[in-house]
Parts: sequence; C-alpha cells; structure tokens
Amino acid sequence: MQWDDLRLALAVADAGTAARAARKLGVAHTTVARRLASLEKGAGVRLFERVGQKLVPTAAGYAMLQLVTDFDARLSAFERSMSDVDRRLEGVVTVTAAELLGSFLVARLPLFRHRYPAIRLRVRVGPALLDLARREADVAIRVNPPPGSELVGQRVGHADFAVYGTREAGAKRTADWVCFDDDVAQSPQAKWEERHVDPERVVLRTNSRATFIEAVRAGLGIGILPCAFADGDPALVRRGEPMPELRVPVWVLMHESVRDIPRVRAAAEFITESLRAASA
Repeated sequence: MQWDDLRLALAVADAGTAARAARKLGVAHTTVARRLASLEKGAGVRLFERVGQKLVPTAAGYAMLQLVTDFDARLSAFERSMSDVDRRLEGVVTVTAAELLGSFLVARLPLFRHRYPAIRLRVRVGPALLDLARREADVAIRVNPPPGSELVGQRVGHADFAVYGTREAGAKRTADWVCFDDDVAQSPQAKWEERHVDPERVVLRTNSRATFIEAVRAGLGIGILPCAFADGDPALVRRGEPMPELRVPVWVLMHESVRDIPRVRAAAEFITESLRAASA
C-alpha cells in the first residue's frame, strides 16, 4: 500500500464521492477511481460500498481509515516538532573538511561553544568529499570547487602555502625534504615537489597531512605547509614567501535544503567569519 493512496481513501470518505474527492485533490475522477480500486485489490477486501449516491466505508474500510487518521495526526505532530527543532539554535551540525582545515576549525571551537552552547558540532575530516545532498554533512569547507547547482555558499578567502622547517633543519646547507607520496600525486603541492625537489633529498614520503606536519616539526626535513597553520607555530620558520602557484580558494558550502535551518546557518556563518579573519 502507498501512503498517498491511503490518504486518497481518507479524502473519499470525507467527500462522500469520488468526484468530490477528485476536485478536492485536484486530480481526475478516473484517477481517484483507479487508485481506489488498486488499493482495495492490494488490501484484499472492499473498503467502500455504494449507498445511494455516496461511497460509504465498509467495516474494513472504517478500521483502515481510523489507523490512517491516527497515523496522519502523529505524522503531522512529528513534522511540527521537527520544524520547531530546526528553528532553534540547538542540535547537531556536521561539518566536513580536509584534515588541516578541520584542525583550524577545532582550534576555534571554544568561541563557537561560548556563542552557541546548545549546538553540538561533529567534525569529519579526510580527503573524501561527503555528499551534502544526502545529508552526510551539513556544512563543507572545501578548496577549489565553486558551488554546484544545489549547493549554496561563498568563497571566504584563500589558503597560501610556503616552505617551512625548524631552525636547525633550515640551517643545513642542503636541506632534506618531507614530501607527499603517490596517493596524493595529483595535488598541486605534490606536482610542485616532483618538479623542484631532488628525490635523493626526500627522507620521508607520506599521504597523511598530520604525519607530514609532525615530521617537519621534529626537524626531519623541510616541507610545504599551509601558512595559516604554520605561521603560528613557534617551532617552525618560513623559508621564503608564499608560493602563488599553490594558492587555492576556500569555500564554505551547504545544501540549499538546509540553508534556512538556524543551527546550520549559525555554524556556516561562524566558519566563514573565522576563515575570512585568517585570510585577511
């Protein structure tokens, strides 16, 4: 049985005739008759009988319509309660971001918590792009891609990259390098490393940004890091200016279906504000 057909049966019972129900529902009389016949066939019993000019529910029809009425009322109450929840600044908001952008966000969560104590964030980091349309996440922080047809958001700044190392690593006449491995060979950074870094000087290759950073911080070698992250690290020293060819735009995106939910909008606006301040 289809829920729409059950509601159609409820409309027939209220209207008394298929023609009146059709006008109420805005469909053809033949559509009501066909769907009602299909519903009775699926139920295996007659749900209506003709009494004069009216269609009157049978005993089985009354029993079914009572269940439909009760369920419809509960469903409406549930939808209203969910709407009330969506209008409040509370609940869970899932944010997806690349590993370093996730770390950047987490460092600013105490302020978010102070502003919105009833909103709980779930931060999912990694290279996989979660599907906003399927509500795998509510807000995405992404580099490069502009909003798609069903995504709304804005470019909030950019990410610059430069070479960093410890003072000891930078003092070496010929520096050793930490680089990405083949798992991220198509990234702009990996392509730059392939063109400019002598493979004999690469002492570590990794596909993990966290491992990459710790290796550079430990003095294993120099490496390319995001300026917004590395400039504030007292253990690291920048070697040269940011590389224009590695600059990437940063977007904050959400699906259009959640843009008016206050908790999601509050999270997106906070992230936008934080990233813009970092890019200034």
